[in-house]
Amino acid sequence: MVPASIATANFNPMAPSPARPTRYSSGISNPPLPTRLDLLNTVVGRGEHEYAMCGHDGKVDRGILCCVELVSMWIRIVACFFMICALLATPAVAANKLKCTSIKVVVPYAVGSATDLILRAYTETINRHSTGPLLKVVNVTKKTVVADAIKTPADGCKLLAASLSLVAEQLAGEAKAKWSDLAPVAMLTRSPLVVVARGDMKDATLPNIIEIALEDSGAIGIGEARSALGRMMLMCLEDASGARFQIMTYDTGRQSLMALLAGKLDIGLVSPSAAKRRVDQKELQALAVTTEVRSTLLPSVPTLREEGIGAAFGIDRGLFAPKATTPELLAEISGWFKKAADDPALAERIGEVGTELRYLGPEDYARYLQNLTADWIEMIGRAVGKQNRRRPS
Repeated sequence: MVPASIATANFNPMAPSPARPTRYSSGISNPPLPTRLDLLNTVVGRGEHEYAMCGHDGKVDRGILCCVELVSMWIRIVACFFMICALLATPAVAANKLKCTSIKVVVPYAVGSATDLILRAYTETINRHSTGPLLKVVNVTKKTVVADAIKTPADGCKLLAASLSLVAEQLAGEAKAKWSDLAPVAMLTRSPLVVVARGDMKDATLPNIIEIALEDSGAIGIGEARSALGRMMLMCLEDASGARFQIMTYDTGRQSLMALLAGKLDIGLVSPSAAKRRVDQKELQALAVTTEVRSTLLPSVPTLREEGIGAAFGIDRGLFAPKATTPELLAEISGWFKKAADDPALAERIGEVGTELRYLGPEDYARYLQNLTADWIEMIGRAVGKQNRRRPS
């Protein structure tokens, strides 16, 4: 039974129900429909949960939503891109900075050797003027020194001093690693060799000796130590002069020198300091210096070019770092050595051991070693060809 209060009312079931109050304020009708700009601001500023507010008459504008989704997606992609770039750049910046307070310069020769004296002169000059890390020479004579240098962390805190033995041993098949497995830092010096003759040899001039050797390859005896670099230096002399010598091989350079002093050999290749000492004692005669300029220790001795042999060679020494060392670190370290090479006091000190300063930066040094390797390969080929032609049929 229907209550009287309802039954007596004018009730029309088809009439619209009273409007409900909105969530904005009582007594006010629904707000105006949002514009497309309002839509964009709403979605970008508030998030996907507001999509239901967009559109007209309660219907969502699908085209607008698609545009808004694309804009939002690209904003997120760009933001992620810059975050990734920042993360990737952070290690590179750190890798370009020296983190050590001291740098070890590994010399693979004994204390007092030519390489040791040269590197100590350089590092002491740098330490005297630099406010950066101190450079310390460390002598390591074990056979794995080059392999160890290749495996060293590429942080600039450990360098390897080396001569052209790296190239010579590689070409002779005696090296377990190539010089190209390292990063050249700087070439530092060039040391000449001196062509000497035994003290009692008559008419001992280089042109006379070359003329005799050209006529008879077994007439002039020369000593060679068992080292790849020693063989290359002797090969350079033969290749430049066109002569062939009677080569006697010894275990060490000292044994070869003793044989020359004893008259068992005719000529030899020795360091300027050794040549000066023996020349002063009338035990040897200095014939020529192998580099482009005369030696400060033997200023009266002519160069190979002055004696009519169009060549110049010597023992170059430089520094190497691990292959992965950044160009920025290589430039920073090589810059210290370049500044030292401009110091007249260092040039005088290096000259006392019969060596001249010869600085090259990382790129120039690498290019020089590449060219030298190619030149020596060609020289070896010419030498082998001459040996083959000299064999009896």
